[in-house]
Amino acid sequence: MDSQQKNASCCAPNTPSRPVYALTKDRRAAVSTLRISLSHLTTQEEITALLTAFDSCYHQFVK
Repeated sequence: MDSQQKNASCCAPNTPSRPVYALTKDRRAAVSTLRISLSHLTTQEEITALLTAFDSCYHQFVK
C-alpha cells in the first residue's frame, strides 16, 4: 500500500460520509458522495484521466 492509499479519507462501502452528513443531515447524500482531491502536484494528465473515467461512469448511471 502506498502513502496515498494509506492516508486516504474514505469510508467503508455503504457508510455515510461523516462530513457530508454533518452538514446536510441527509443520509442518502452522505452515502452517495464522491470525494475528489486535487493539489498543486496534480498533473493535467491525471485530471484528464479522472474526467474521462468520470464521464464514462456518469453515462452508465444516467440514462
